[in-house]
Amino acid sequence: MIGTRMRRLELLLLLPLLAGCTTTAGWEAGAVRSTDRVHPVVSPDSVQVFYKEDFGLLEKESEKLPLACHSTTLLRRMGLIDSPHVDPPPGGVETIAELTTEELPRDDERSKITGHEFTRILGIGGDEFDLFLVYPSPRATELGVARLKQMAAELGADEVRDVFYTGYAEHQMWEGDSVSLTPTSTDSVIYADIQLLEFRLRDVRFHGTAVRRRQKAKDDE
Repeated sequence: MIGTRMRRLELLLLLPLLAGCTTTAGWEAGAVRSTDRVHPVVSPDSVQVFYKEDFGLLEKESEKLPLACHSTTLLRRMGLIDSPHVDPPPGGVETIAELTTEELPRDDERSKITGHEFTRILGIGGDEFDLFLVYPSPRATELGVARLKQMAAELGADEVRDVFYTGYAEHQMWEGDSVSLTPTSTDSVIYADIQLLEFRLRDVRFHGTAVRRRQKAKDDE
C-alpha cells in the first residue's frame, strides 16, 4: 500500500514537469490588455493605422523560444512594413492592449533559408537569425492590418500604432559544439559551431498597439 502511494505521488510530481516540457504556448495570437477599463465597441473602418518607422536601441529585432524541452526552437525576426510613414495626431492617448494576429502566409518568392550552419568565436560571427529571411505576402499584409483593426475595434480603440510584422522559422534540435553554461542552448559568447536540424520556414504575424484618445477616454467616464 505504501509503495503504491509513493508511485502515485511520484507520478503527480512528474506530470507538471512533463507538461512544462511539452507545452507549445507562447507568441500566440490575441490581445494583451494594458487596462481593465472597458470601452464601447467601434467600427473597424474608424480605426486608424500608423506603422512603425524603426526599432529603437533597446527594442528586440529577433527572438527565439525553445519548446518541448528544447527539442524544437521557434525563431522570429521583426520587420518593418513598407508603407509611407505618417505621424499620429497630437494629444495624449490611453494604451488599451498589445495586439498579435494569427500566422498569415509568407511571400515565398522573397522568403528563403540562406544556410543551415553558423560559427561564432568570442561573439564574432553569425547566429540562427543570419540563416533565414521571411517576408509577408502583399495579401498577408492586407489581411494582417485588417485583423489588427478588427481586434482594436472590439476593444474600443481609435488607433493601432507601431504596426510591424514578425517572420518565423524553426528547427528541430541542433548538432555541433557550443561552449555555453546552458548545454541545450546555442547561445555562447565564447565559441559555437552549429548545424540546425530540420530547419524550415514558417509564416508571419502582425503586431500593433491599440490606443484610445484621451479626450474620448474622459468622455467615457
